[in-house]
Amino acid sequence: MSGFWLRLRRGLLGEAEAQKNRTNVVGFDGCRAGWIGCIWAGPGSSPHAAFLPSLRMAEERLQPDVDVIAIDIPLGLQAAASPGGRPCDQHARRFIGPRASSVFSPPAQGALFSRDYEEANRLNRASGPDAPGLSKQAVALFPKLREAEQALAASSWLRERTIEVHPEVCFRAMAGQPLAHAKKRSLGKDERRQLLTAAGFVGLHVFETDAKQAGAVTDDALDACAAAWTAWRRSKGEADCFPLGASGPDYSMRIWF
Repeated sequence: MSGFWLRLRRGLLGEAEAQKNRTNVVGFDGCRAGWIGCIWAGPGSSPHAAFLPSLRMAEERLQPDVDVIAIDIPLGLQAAASPGGRPCDQHARRFIGPRASSVFSPPAQGALFSRDYEEANRLNRASGPDAPGLSKQAVALFPKLREAEQALAASSWLRERTIEVHPEVCFRAMAGQPLAHAKKRSLGKDERRQLLTAAGFVGLHVFETDAKQAGAVTDDALDACAAAWTAWRRSKGEADCFPLGASGPDYSMRIWF
């Protein structure tokens, strides 16, 4: 078994002694082939890569070792789309400032299972009096949105542990101020690595290498770590969400940070 797969196995299962009395969380970010996960046991520990071809495999692959799962995908859709998206999306844009364009507006619930872009656009506009159209980039995310919705509907274990995050919101909360560089630029990647290291992630270079071998690009890997950071905060009762003071299920129409 190669070094990569050994590390991946440790990330999913852990060593028995090391896992006793330890909280494990995972952050997931979508990548080309599925979902790249960052399993983390909190500040001072090394993140481990976990790749899932589908979120429907999360319960089988992760239980009983994971307490909180943070996913970078909208969870919970409005019946009628509105300009600027859900309230949590609007709050998130204001919070991250210069990176606001990275928060996209999800579709109305009724448009999610459309057959093509034209139908999705028409159904979204028809969902409410002020409902906007959809960008083709937003419609390209429909398969991931459908997958997340179906996975949560099928698993009470997943619903009880899952929260929605947006990595740029997580990084903004880590930094205490808006980030200076976009995440796909070299300076942006370095800026985010520095924030994660300061937050207690050890051996990021190993995690990035393993994530790359699993099919994730660098910014997907760093985003998964940011999601794990918020999952850890949620496990300790320290996380906040947009909208502030929101009620209802933790996973639905709230963005945690």
